[in-house]
Amino acid sequence: MKQKRKLAKEEFKYGWQEGERMGVVENADEDGTWEGAKVFVATTTSALAAGMKMSEKEEIWMGIGDWVQERRAERAALNSQ
Repeated sequence: MKQKRKLAKEEFKYGWQEGERMGVVENADEDGTWEGAKVFVATTTSALAAGMKMSEKEEIWMGIGDWVQERRAERAALNSQ
């Protein structure tokens, strides 16, 4: 099991976490592993989280929104073939 360390405040970032995967499973496909799911960290959209402006929250959430739109377009293209 991997031991995790606490991140320093300056190390933390919202958005896609490069190099991080969740749910890595050995023996899941032909070569014996599943790389795991990509990790996206976002802030809450709740007004109770008053530490950020709504425009800052929106910018963070656009990262996952853009990815979702890309996946939908890819699937639509595959289904129309």
